Parts: sequence; structure tokens; C-alpha cells
Amino acid sequence: MPRNRVVLYTELTPEAVANVLIKSLETKRMSLWRVPWFIRAFATVAAWVTGPPWGDASRQVLRQVNGKTFRLERRYGRPFSPAFYGSWRPERAGTKIEGYFGLSPITRISLPVSLFLIVITAAWGVVVNLLDLTVRTHFTIDPDVGLTLSICFMLLSIGGYLLAQWLGSRRDASSLAYLEQKLSAFVVVITEENI
Repeated sequence: MPRNRVVLYTELTPEAVANVLIKSLETKRMSLWRVPWFIRAFATVAAWVTGPPWGDASRQVLRQVNGKTFRLERRYGRPFSPAFYGSWRPERAGTKIEGYFGLSPITRISLPVSLFLIVITAAWGVVVNLLDLTVRTHFTIDPDVGLTLSICFMLLSIGGYLLAQWLGSRRDASSLAYLEQKLSAFVVVITEENI
């Protein structure tokens, strides 16, 4: 598991945990591709302003339950909002829930693809501008500026990728509060001794 691992413990049985999670599953969801971006933006801002506070546990929504795993995301979240990926198993007189925070599946797939395309494009710009500077070809108007911009785009895109990864792996207190409320669970502090 990743280093941002979270462990919760509840006195509910594993079957009760599964029932609570399945009942909490949000099944009806409109595809974002059907709604124009300006209406989505307005609806998101309206829900943010009129709804509960941003860190409230009621802003969490259970998106998927498969077998003994589940995914919890923020309703109307930003693209790089952390999602909680968890699993449960019986332990002593209750259930142990282990999980970690990471990017949502769509973002996790599209982020490396976008980074690859931007880096390839910037690398092509570096090659073309270096050819202009060294071989004296005339592909660009100002190869000094073009080389600088291509290198900056490459470094900024890599930095943006790392920032998005960091934002998606942060611990979200409202996700943990949601699980604590729904499952009557409490977070177990992880130390070196119990790893």
C-alpha cells in the first residue's frame, strides 16, 4: 500500500459494513459529457455556496463497491480532489478498514497521457530549436526564445503532474469523517510497531 495509508476499525461485522456501504452507494449519476461546461460550473458553484460547508462529511459520495473494496469521492469535487480507496476484512470482534488516498480513476488515466503529449510536443520544440541554433536551419523565427519556452513548458508540465499527484494523495478529513459516521468507525493511528 502507498505511504498515505489509513486504517479504521469498527465493531460492525464485515457483512454489516458491506450492507451499509451498498445502501450508501450513489447509483444515479448524470454523465458530465451531457451537460455543457458553463452549466456544470454554475451548478458546482451553486452547490458549493448553498450546500453544507466544503469540509462537511455530507459532501462525500460512495461511487463504487466491488466485493470487499470501495471508492469514496467528493461530490462536485475538483479534478485533483483525493478519492479514498478502501477494503475491509474481519478482525477480532469487528472489521478493519484499510485504504489510501489517490486520484480518481479518470484523472489517474488522463493525467499521464496529457503529460506524455505535452512533453513530446515540448521535446519536439527543443529539437527543432536546437537544429536552428546548431545546424542553422530556419524552422523557427527566434530559436533562442523558442528553446527557452520549450524547456519551460516541459518543466512546467512535469511540475504540474507532480503537483496533481500530491494534491490527489493528500489526506481528506471529510472522507474519514464520512466513514466514521456511516460505519461507526474510528481511525487507528499507524506507528512503526503496528505496521
